Amino acid sequence: MTPKAPHLPNKTCRVDTYYRLQNVKWLLLFAGLAFVAGVSATMIVNAWVLPHYESIQFVQSNDLDGKRLNNNTPDLLVKSQAEQRLMNVYDKKKKVEGQYYNKNSFVAQSAVVSSDGWCVLFSSNYFLGQEKNWEIIDYVGNSYVIEKTVYDKTNKLLFLKIQANGLRVMSFANWQNFGLNTNVWSIDFGNEWKNNLVADFVPLADPVVGYYADRQYNFGLLNLTTPGSVLLDGNGQLLAFVNVGGQNLLPSWLVERGINSILETGKLQYLDVGWQGSLVYGVFGNNNSQPETGLYINILGEKSVDSAVQIGDVVLEIENQPIDKFTLAEQIWFAPKEFKITIWRDGVRQEVFAKKHYILAK
Repeated sequence: MTPKAPHLPNKTCRVDTYYRLQNVKWLLLFAGLAFVAGVSATMIVNAWVLPHYESIQFVQSNDLDGKRLNNNTPDLLVKSQAEQRLMNVYDKKKKVEGQYYNKNSFVAQSAVVSSDGWCVLFSSNYFLGQEKNWEIIDYVGNSYVIEKTVYDKTNKLLFLKIQANGLRVMSFANWQNFGLNTNVWSIDFGNEWKNNLVADFVPLADPVVGYYADRQYNFGLLNLTTPGSVLLDGNGQLLAFVNVGGQNLLPSWLVERGINSILETGKLQYLDVGWQGSLVYGVFGNNNSQPETGLYINILGEKSVDSAVQIGDVVLEIENQPIDKFTLAEQIWFAPKEFKITIWRDGVRQEVFAKKHYILAK
């Protein structure tokens, strides 16, 4: 070993290099903390935002006509977002061991239709006070208290007001774009998604005389579905509820009409014209001299006195569209509050304006 030369100074290092090396330790520490934070954020997103792959249940139909069904699974993000806008309703009296819920205690699935706590579900046999035994639970297990209910007896739709604010709201599908051969998704107990198809158009009856705020038809599903199931389109928007029997549908525009009136007036009433009459067929001075369907008005309704429509008029068109004997209620609902109609009066075809008024639900 060569001894250290006595004439050389002690070994030293540069001061700036020394401090840089000290900073490297802190940089490594911050980098490590950033990595841990990133991993944690990823885990949170996977847990609370993205769908849980292991819990997803998809059911494809094996029906003889199943080849007409869409064989795709629902978009996972759409599925997750839709389930955040649904509430499960359970019967507290049917808890297992007084602690747990199962399929036997499941009442229905409800859709959130206002951020301040209004939900809606299908209930064919609801009676006042029944909700006192119910518990509403959201997608993360939070429980809510029911404040009040409003029941649409005609359409069997129950509106529930729960104590909540800032809820995520289910949007309504455009019913006018809905029709035969539309692929849909129904959601049953346990968030089980089932693919189905709109296969039938079923008239309720031949509407000759009636109150035309009522729908006159049903759409039917290809495969039987649990009554009360929520029906969504491919974008996760509310299309309908499945009616008694498991095939016919209650369209979402009935829900939209109901919640709009509740939020605006506090009551279940509809913006409508109140017309009653008979369907008639004939040539009403059109250019092609082709027979048309018209609604002969024999009752205006007590709130229609300021309307330009008169008893004896035949309504032929609403907003330039010929009236349809099955979908007249929808035509009136989707029309503006004041809308243009074509009528036949005293042998003359003319255009006038009609006004909608709030009419209490029957």
